[in-house]
Amino acid sequence: MADEINDRQFLFDTWTKVQNREKLNAVERLMKKIIEMHPQMHSVLANPEAYATHEFDPNETDPFSHLGLHAIVMEMVSNDSPPGFRALYDQRVSQTGDKHEVQHELMLAVFDWLVDHGETETNDETGFLDKLKKQFNPTTI
Repeated sequence: MADEINDRQFLFDTWTKVQNREKLNAVERLMKKIIEMHPQMHSVLANPEAYATHEFDPNETDPFSHLGLHAIVMEMVSNDSPPGFRALYDQRVSQTGDKHEVQHELMLAVFDWLVDHGETETNDETGFLDKLKKQFNPTTI
């Protein structure tokens, strides 16, 4: 729970810096872009007293998890990890024309992969990428 609170605090602090037009580091700049794509979450980030330890109902979107998954996907794209992930992302964006929606598609896939495989040394990144390719291009694989 302490890590989750620290992650939330980072998001609260980043949003405060954005609102105050303070200088941001590279990670904060990435989060700024992601947060700005989600205006429905701005009120949550502007209210740390109410949301620092708030437990979200399973039927509602947890904005902190949502923003975190966006960051994971964008880091995977940036680092092209696993190799070929960036090309798959770029291909999907060119197919749909919607970067945000493609990120959401990939977030679901990454979440499922993490649930299925955990963060173990035996993660099958090639299998994960092959599964994504089949999901996005079922007739070409």
